[in-house]
Amino acid sequence: MANLTKKQYEELTPYKDQLRAAYKNSYVHMGGNEFLKVAEIYKEVFENPLSKSQMSCNTCRLNALRKLGELYENYTTEQEKKKAEKKARTKKLDNVEEK
Repeated sequence: MANLTKKQYEELTPYKDQLRAAYKNSYVHMGGNEFLKVAEIYKEVFENPLSKSQMSCNTCRLNALRKLGELYENYTTEQEKKKAEKKARTKKLDNVEEK
């Protein structure tokens, strides 16, 4: 399965609410120009551009946003875990130094 790079994650961040709605609720409200920007990122991530018919099909658009939404959520969760681990390690080091 594809993974997001940090750059792609940051490019998708303005659309995080729509991506989460697509992924968790199977619902999205996104304008055409916004979707074109997201479709470019989709092409980078999956190395397979959406066809013209897919770009005009609401179900296909939702499926593309759902896939990106899943990757976005996974990336977010992974980054939060890394921050928590780093914070836990720092606390342990502080406790050792105090003794």
